[in-house]
Amino acid sequence: MFQGEGLSKSAIGEILGDNRPFALETLDLFTREHRLHNVPIVPALRQYLFSFRLPGESQKIDRILIKFAEIYVEQNPDYGSADQAHTVAYSCIMVNTLLHNPNVKDKPSLEKYIEMNEDLLATGSITVEQLTEVFQSVSVTQFKIPDEVAATGKGSVDDILLHAEREGWLFNKA
Repeated sequence: MFQGEGLSKSAIGEILGDNRPFALETLDLFTREHRLHNVPIVPALRQYLFSFRLPGESQKIDRILIKFAEIYVEQNPDYGSADQAHTVAYSCIMVNTLLHNPNVKDKPSLEKYIEMNEDLLATGSITVEQLTEVFQSVSVTQFKIPDEVAATGKGSVDDILLHAEREGWLFNKA
């Protein structure tokens, strides 16, 4: 799954975002496979998110970003807290959407983006410097969504993974 060869990036994201015990364990192991040591948080998040496609549901996205933050701080103990890493990661996703989604008509300036995050600044969850770094990085280079890999054979990999129990792939004979 980490190498993703022949697997649907969307299906990987759906599995990683699920809250069932198997999916949570898979998310933990999958995230630990990423080598994020001494990589600044924005490039680390880019690397991580290129290995799958984020699901559309906000709870799933949050679950994935919480795990990313936890593992990022484990691998970069000088960074700060997992809460701070999570805040920065979520901010990256938010500003990416605001700046690059064609449906967003009113693109924020750096000043507006900082103003939008004033509650986080007030609590110390993030600094102006971090917000500026995120904004500048994402405004110059959009987060890329990985291309889907077409599955061959019987049905799509997406269908096989998302309906594994129905198809018998995960049938438990216990």
